[in-house]
Amino acid sequence: MKNLLNALNGGFVTSGLGADPAYADVLPTGVNFYATNPAKMPTKAAWETAKKIVDQLLTDYYQEHGKFPETIGMVMWGTELLRTDAIALAEFLYLLGVQPEWDDNGDVKAISQLIALENLTITIDGVTLQRPRIDVFTTAVTSNGIWINLMNNAVKLAAEAPGETTDQNYIKKHLSENGSLDRIFGLRGLVLEGTGISDLVPNTSKWGSSDELASVYLSRVSYAWRSTDNGVSIQQNRNTFQYLLGNMDLVTQTIDSTWRLLDTDDYYDWFGGMLLASQSLGGNPDAILADIRNKNNVVTRTAQEELELEIRSQLLNPTYQDSLLSTASGWMEYASRYENLFGMQATTGCVSNQMWTLAAQNLLSDRFTANTDYQAYATQSMLGWVIEASRRGMWQADPQLLTALKDKYMQIATDYGVCCCHHTCGNLAFNQYMVMGSSLSTAQLQQFSAVLQGATGELITVGSTGQTGQNGQNTGQTSSNGQSQAGTSDSGSISPEDVSAAQTTSTSGQQAGSTGEGNAHEVSRVGQQSSGQSNMPIVALVGVLLLVVLVGFGYFRGNIREFFRK
Repeated sequence: MKNLLNALNGGFVTSGLGADPAYADVLPTGVNFYATNPAKMPTKAAWETAKKIVDQLLTDYYQEHGKFPETIGMVMWGTELLRTDAIALAEFLYLLGVQPEWDDNGDVKAISQLIALENLTITIDGVTLQRPRIDVFTTAVTSNGIWINLMNNAVKLAAEAPGETTDQNYIKKHLSENGSLDRIFGLRGLVLEGTGISDLVPNTSKWGSSDELASVYLSRVSYAWRSTDNGVSIQQNRNTFQYLLGNMDLVTQTIDSTWRLLDTDDYYDWFGGMLLASQSLGGNPDAILADIRNKNNVVTRTAQEELELEIRSQLLNPTYQDSLLSTASGWMEYASRYENLFGMQATTGCVSNQMWTLAAQNLLSDRFTANTDYQAYATQSMLGWVIEASRRGMWQADPQLLTALKDKYMQIATDYGVCCCHHTCGNLAFNQYMVMGSSLSTAQLQQFSAVLQGATGELITVGSTGQTGQNGQNTGQTSSNGQSQAGTSDSGSISPEDVSAAQTTSTSGQQAGSTGEGNAHEVSRVGQQSSGQSNMPIVALVGVLLLVVLVGFGYFRGNIREFFRK
């Protein structure tokens, strides 16, 4: 209050950091505040929180495996570091057994202090253990040279710790095996972009296997960020990056806000990308997220636990649904959660079959009865994601449930037009899978095919004998990696011109039998067309020619009159 009155009187007020007191050293308040100061990060408060997080992560791993992890991979985002006063950066240091030092003004010194090995202790189940120095690397989304320099110096300090064996110091152990201390990786330049996975995943026709996604990640994120006297030097070091990923025991990221895994594609892009790349290289790491919204109660969850929490508290929560499904933009926002759910499954495989089933059943509720075009498009998109998950074998769907999802998708598309997303219009194999095992009538299937043909120009070929299998895959039609396979049955093609004008949409269709086997239909060409249909192109051509003649006559009429007068 004193400083407030002083400011109102035009007096001088000392400057100071304005941040969350839960993370930052901002007390006492009453200063002329500024938003952030990276030079002071991590703060002492952030350091204390980071030690709690690391101890919890190591405890979880030790209780599960009976040993400490040798290599931990971290995902760091610059915005999150700024919001939390660089808690994740402090975690990185503490895993190495290195402690930051601060100047009298609170600035962090470039060179940290090595924590004595005997002081690296942790209490697990009432027993105090001495832990080793854990090797840690990170994929960073930041251009802050101060932070990059701090981490690189800490890695070098830990690697040069005197008198320690490779059993006590995993940085030394891995240096002897690989020969590089590169531990900060990112994109080719200090840019805030994605790994490429979030660009490729929605384009479901462009990739078939998870190895293709991992290849994109490895090619883009394998650039080492090294500290030099002239700033940050960026050089690709894929060999070391792959070595670390292949030997990674745990991948982790901190969550400091309500912005979570299903709210954005960034999590499956970076966190999911790191996990997927490790698995593609033979690794089998644990995936743990640290919820640090309450520094006095740090909560760690596996990726599967976190996803289940978000599905139940968001996607399936009526209150959450009501808050979004009241506006057009809200429908689009809600639909994006299903895309991100698919992305998390594609990269982490952490969405259980039960959660997929609940998410699918949710779309058959009355809340998703499309009454407007934007509701129809959003619902189609969401249905498309769960059906695509079934097509790829990510979800072992109940046959009757899968049939109901397909029928609803095609009926909405017929009534409102096709929602042309990459995973729907852009994927012919998806649409071929859509019409197999449906309980809709042949006429309804023809109408859906005509609508799709008119929007995309693509023909749909449908086998005549397929039946939906127990795992939701149509036998002999599509493999789990999304590639179409040749069948033995005869097939036909249809186009809009093949659909008889007399066909009308049936709102009920034919229901699937109690055995769960859907009816498969062959959509064949109509053999004869009405005379009106066959003569229509000729009539249209004659009309166009007459129009051209009339326009030409009007344009040259003056010149023709002058010609005859002469």
